Amino acid sequence: MWSLLGSMSLVVTPVFAMKAGQLETLPGSTLLDLRVDGVFQQCGLPALIDDNAEPKMPRQQLHWGETPMKLSKQAWTLHYSRAPVASTPVAWRNTQPASVDCLAGLKQLVISTNGEAGFLNVKKRPDNNGYITSYTVPDDLFNAHKVVGIHGHWAQGKSASEIRATYGKPDEILETAQGSRYRYWIVKRDNKLPLSVLAVDFDISGPAHSCQKFAVYTTGTDFVQQKLDSLADEWQRVYVID
Repeated sequence: MWSLLGSMSLVVTPVFAMKAGQLETLPGSTLLDLRVDGVFQQCGLPALIDDNAEPKMPRQQLHWGETPMKLSKQAWTLHYSRAPVASTPVAWRNTQPASVDCLAGLKQLVISTNGEAGFLNVKKRPDNNGYITSYTVPDDLFNAHKVVGIHGHWAQGKSASEIRATYGKPDEILETAQGSRYRYWIVKRDNKLPLSVLAVDFDISGPAHSCQKFAVYTTGTDFVQQKLDSLADEWQRVYVID
């Protein structure tokens, strides 16, 4: 998309291949930015929760319904799987049959969360002179953990050509040990100002150039936040007059 800056130059707003609506074709994408309690409500309990805190870090005794868990305030990784999942000594393992409600078309869905994720509150001052902001972290650890990424393993892979036909030419192609990674950026804007960014990766491997795995990352992941910051800096450089 082109826009006129002053009377001298033309400025290009980057156009990315994948559209926000296309994200819905990926299983698990509706879980992005949910809290863990929202994930449990939609998907049931996972087969495993990896607690990423050091073993010596304190853990709290929690209950989801009648199911007890002992987990820390740090980041968790939720594993929904049709097959057994290897675990670490500090992981919570589901002793009951794990839910597969969110595994349509997948054999495994891994959900990354950040801990101590609070809510930003903005209120108008009583004297109407500006605003008061605060950041509150819920005491409920299920509500204080927010989804920042998903990793899906398809039950049946897709070809690289099918990925390109569905989503367009990748914005980036990265080399990996197994082959290559197609990366697509989804950018939400308001009058060209970037508000949010998602990264969508498809891993391509093997002689057939097929994709068995995909991942989606939000700005809760460092490299995505860096992309948003870069786009915001570019917007400010181009459109904001000092």
